[in-house]
Amino acid sequence: MRIVDAFRIFIGFCLAAILFTPLILIGAFFPMRCRRSIFYWPWKLFSVLVCLVFRLRVNVTGQENIRQGYEKRHLFICNHQSALDIPILVSVFTIPFLTKQQNLWIPFLGLAGLMAGSVTVDRSSNCDRLKAIKKVLDRIENITSLYVFPEGTRSRTGQPQKQIFQAVLRAAWRRRINVVPLGLHGSHLVIGHQPQTHSGYPVHIHIGKVVDTSNFPDDKVFAEHCWQQVLELHSKAKADLEAEVAASKLKYCELSAKIPESLREDNKQPFPE
Repeated sequence: MRIVDAFRIFIGFCLAAILFTPLILIGAFFPMRCRRSIFYWPWKLFSVLVCLVFRLRVNVTGQENIRQGYEKRHLFICNHQSALDIPILVSVFTIPFLTKQQNLWIPFLGLAGLMAGSVTVDRSSNCDRLKAIKKVLDRIENITSLYVFPEGTRSRTGQPQKQIFQAVLRAAWRRRINVVPLGLHGSHLVIGHQPQTHSGYPVHIHIGKVVDTSNFPDDKVFAEHCWQQVLELHSKAKADLEAEVAASKLKYCELSAKIPESLREDNKQPFPE
């Protein structure tokens, strides 16, 4: 890992310690509904600050598709590229996650996420998966909407998987819980990578229109349609990022051409840290 990445992660943990430690200490004395409100702004602030620390520039298309009242009774699904996806998405729309059980051991963040309404799952246990799905849907119906990554794990290449775990989507159809699809691209090109533009690391998110369960005859068709929407939205986000990077490099080349040869520095990386 690069030193600059390690330093940014350290700063992230320091921010989490400052923002969440007092709330974790008092949060246990409040019911989930209250904790959801208590942790809302700290999680929002933490996510925005993490984006600044990592020089992320989050570009959102389709924000108007998230309407008032979507804080409840909606399941948000997105492709998964990086651990940074969580603060990126929370900075856009602040709701909890379905997350793997191991994340509970992440200092400050694990407990802060759990107390804010996130649901954990032991991915090695089929029994726990079923319990987690029921808990997710109960929480969506009664307290708060949630983010879910149907792929189950991060994509190292940035390309979303075509086959997913459909169980939570099919269960959502049976409970008549509508789905909001999102496509994200660029977060996998941050840690361990040089900036792609002069202003940092661009990440593009496309938010689709809500998928209404009443428009589908069965749960399988519903689940497949929801993930197809994510794939299409990801393709648009990827195209937007590639266009932005190409335009930024072109602008850099044009500016470099105006600098006299004697003043140019030998730098292979157009956008150094």
